[in-house]
Amino acid sequence: MTVERKKCKLKTLYCRTARISLFIIGVILTLFGITMVFLAPHLIDAKIYQQKNIARDNELYHLWENPDYKFSSEIFVYSVKNPHQVLDGNKPEMIKIGPYAYEVSLKKNILGFGNGSVKYQNVHNFTFDKNASCAECSPTREIWIPNIVFQKFVEMASNPVTSMAQLALSSQQPFLKVSVDDILFKGYEDPYLTNVCAIPFVDIICKSVLKVPKRIGFLMHRNGAQKIVEITTGSSDGSVTAGEILSWDGLKSLPADWWNSKQARKINGTDGEFYKPLIKKTDIIYVFAPDLCRSIHLTFAEEIKYKNILAYRFTVKEDLLDLAIPGNEGFCHNNGKTFFSEDEKCSPRGLLDLSHCYNGTPPILFSFPNFLYADKRVKESVVGLNESSMEHDGIAIEVEPQTGTLLRTYIRSQINIAMWKGRGIIYQFAAADLSRIPNAIVPLFAEYQVVEIGNDSLALLRKMLLLIKEAFVFLCFIPISTDQNNQETNERQLEQSDSASADVTWQLEVCVI
Repeated sequence: MTVERKKCKLKTLYCRTARISLFIIGVILTLFGITMVFLAPHLIDAKIYQQKNIARDNELYHLWENPDYKFSSEIFVYSVKNPHQVLDGNKPEMIKIGPYAYEVSLKKNILGFGNGSVKYQNVHNFTFDKNASCAECSPTREIWIPNIVFQKFVEMASNPVTSMAQLALSSQQPFLKVSVDDILFKGYEDPYLTNVCAIPFVDIICKSVLKVPKRIGFLMHRNGAQKIVEITTGSSDGSVTAGEILSWDGLKSLPADWWNSKQARKINGTDGEFYKPLIKKTDIIYVFAPDLCRSIHLTFAEEIKYKNILAYRFTVKEDLLDLAIPGNEGFCHNNGKTFFSEDEKCSPRGLLDLSHCYNGTPPILFSFPNFLYADKRVKESVVGLNESSMEHDGIAIEVEPQTGTLLRTYIRSQINIAMWKGRGIIYQFAAADLSRIPNAIVPLFAEYQVVEIGNDSLALLRKMLLLIKEAFVFLCFIPISTDQNNQETNERQLEQSDSASADVTWQLEVCVI
């Protein structure tokens, strides 16, 4: 055997060995790449969960303690244009005034950490923004509203046990003129209450039943320190989501006299600041809403782009305020009032009776602005409201689904007073003939809140999303064998190459999950 033939055989052996080795390496890399395709999402999900928990002095803690969100509130108040004509049987005609614009500062008092939990108080400060408000929007402007104390005496006068309350009706008026600031944040004193409660027998009712606070203000509780909340801090494995409410005002569930079922009294979800990561379109998001005295749920509505970031919009649907739907019966208060038909046992559709979560059970009803989703008879009980739409009058949140970061929230609400003519009242005792006054749900004010992520937090979110995207990208080197029709071709290629790998082409593929 000549030296040349030995060299040739050695080359051929080397070629085959190299080809086999490279094939094995290629198979290993391919299997590794396939494994990573399935494993990588779980690894990245785990990393996201690790970042989404509150610990002392971690990044999320500092962002949560000092929220980088812009919070604004616009309030439209309603004045009854024709209070005297209403006493003659006409429907209340509403004059809408606004917006009264308020800048809202957000602060958080951290009260202490527990075992997987943290207690805190939110502190809100509403400041009137004259420049962003309407020209005639003075906080001292006076408007006509239904007299809430008068309505309480109508309720008591309709009850045989407290029918002596009829004596008080002659000393009061069904409507009051009150300043906007007093209605909202300062509170007002009922001008008739002192004299009324001095009447013999009525004074007993005032002390034992009425329980009217000294000052009546519908947003007084919103300015300043809020109730103490205890939430979960979350876990690094995702088994516990950060922000789930454990207690509110020291309560694990709402008071028994607020609602009529355990389900209705449950405190579900977060306080609206935290949402779990890896949100799916099929998820139902629960948020506890103190102003509604209950938890609410939101469902997926659509994908949107928020400043070029993919986001999911979740909205509150009309079933929330429909007490005829199974599961909502616990929110019904059968208090004997009938507004539009004698067979009514609950508030009409589109209304939520908040009376039991306020001192003195005032006839306060929540609705969406312009009575969105409400019974037609509710809308027709007054004159002068705009047409309603989900886009303008509903509640919605917009979240980035991978991290669960809140991008924007729209909270729209309307507070109303229930005007009821009563039952079995001797009308000569009243200052007005109540039999002629129509039953009506009279709006006091509608509030449009917007909470939107700040620029610093948005920049941080963009960086986080970029890191997630880069982590999902892999360079997969997949060996692709060239044509192997005959050994001679390969041998010729080898002879023309200084490398034994001339028969292998390396293809660079970018694998994006």
